[in-house]
Amino acid sequence: MRLSFSFSPVTLVFGMSLLVAMFCLIPPLYLFIRVSDDWSHARDIVLASGSVTIILETFALVLVTTFFATCVGLTCAWLTEYTDFPYPTIFRLLFALPLAVPTYVGAIVMISLFSPVGFVNDLLSVFGLGQFPLIYGFWGSVFVLTLFTYPYVYLIIRPALLGIDRGLLENSRLLGRSGWYTFRHIILPLLRNALGSSGLLVALYVLADFGSVSLLRFNTLTMLIFIEYDGALDRVAASATSILLMAFAVVLVIGMFRFRGNEARGGLRSSRRAYRVRLGVWQIPAGLFSLLIIAFTLVAPVVTLLSWLIGDANFTSMVISIIHPLFGNILVGAVAAIVTTMLALPIAHITVRNKGVFLTRPIEILAYSGYALPGIVVGLALVSFGLQFDVLYQSVALLIIAYALLFLPQALNAEKPVLINIRPALQEAAASLGKNRMQVFRQITLPLMSRGLLASFALVFLTTLKELPATVLLSPIGFESLALRIWMGANEGFFADAALPSLLLILSSGVALYLAERNLFRLT
Repeated sequence: MRLSFSFSPVTLVFGMSLLVAMFCLIPPLYLFIRVSDDWSHARDIVLASGSVTIILETFALVLVTTFFATCVGLTCAWLTEYTDFPYPTIFRLLFALPLAVPTYVGAIVMISLFSPVGFVNDLLSVFGLGQFPLIYGFWGSVFVLTLFTYPYVYLIIRPALLGIDRGLLENSRLLGRSGWYTFRHIILPLLRNALGSSGLLVALYVLADFGSVSLLRFNTLTMLIFIEYDGALDRVAASATSILLMAFAVVLVIGMFRFRGNEARGGLRSSRRAYRVRLGVWQIPAGLFSLLIIAFTLVAPVVTLLSWLIGDANFTSMVISIIHPLFGNILVGAVAAIVTTMLALPIAHITVRNKGVFLTRPIEILAYSGYALPGIVVGLALVSFGLQFDVLYQSVALLIIAYALLFLPQALNAEKPVLINIRPALQEAAASLGKNRMQVFRQITLPLMSRGLLASFALVFLTTLKELPATVLLSPIGFESLALRIWMGANEGFFADAALPSLLLILSSGVALYLAERNLFRLT
């Protein structure tokens, strides 16, 4: 008697999704197992006075930076979409490009610009205005992180603004309401969901940041974890602090979800583009604000890095030495982007097509836990995981696993809108014409999803190139990335050595950002 097993496509997709969700459980499980080895030591570390101070400082940095980044991103989106601001097409691109500059590169440039012999103090001395204070510490970290994280807000707020029916705004003005009243009582409530999503991205990015705060000499939880693991070799303490950081991230996620509430909808996108706020005399401060943002986030990094590069006498040897890290970085980033895009597919499918099934929500929450897992936490957990399997430890495969865990939510956010827009009737019609499931997927579903898959690949590739904490902890011997080269050079004070890898990283990230932004905006 021969036994045969058959699985329906829905069962298969759910099985694959469940495997991916269990895969996402590896970091938190290993952290709890490690802490269970010595609960009393872990408790003492968390409750120590120094740890409490760092927790409060981290909390303050996250809140203040998120507030300022939201203000800057919302202002930039409002200027380009809702006002008569000149050259909006050019500024739409310029406001998004700072996302291609890693925050640790931005920190290197700002430290140079605001140093006692830097450009800013030289300029102030010409006018007899004295010295600008050093940029290190809390406010320096807020300044740098705000400048290079506001594009997360801008890129999410802009399509939300485009989706608001302009007729609502025109009616408000016709009824005699002021522009400020219209903005506060109509536009902001309709942007609540987008503001919550973008604020969450910024908050979790700041919470997870390691490179810029280490260069700016400001102690945060990520710095504490790295010191405990790399300096003190205390894995229990590092794991306990990692759990604390993860709990902080979960609180942020819950808080932002509560702030967002139910998604507000402004109706279908209006074809009328008449509603524009006339800036009048406010065009001058708006223009100065925009030019300052672009000067600090784009012009200053590129000009500074180029000046260091041109002034380096060892330019030829530097170019030769950077070829290996560049191709290694691109190859690993591309593989990680492909793997992450494929892992996100089954979860995107069940969250769009099978919302009512019991397991769908828990699987989706676990998949989105990547937002609540900073790179240094994932790196620490996977180091412990890799030690259990000699085949994985100190391997590129373990590094790719870390990237997939961290950036799975980004892939989901790019793929889900495409699936929502694909009508099931198209697939059903193809099946009724005699096509099997594989043919329907290859000839109908895959071509319709191509733009979302490309956007997913580009987003993951972009963030993989810039990722630093997990790369520092998990990079195998002999593997070098551009991010590692930049961080090691800057950490040792050799900023000129970081110039070429920084420029190459900005260029590579810029191409990926262009592809992601181009495809994502065509989906909205």
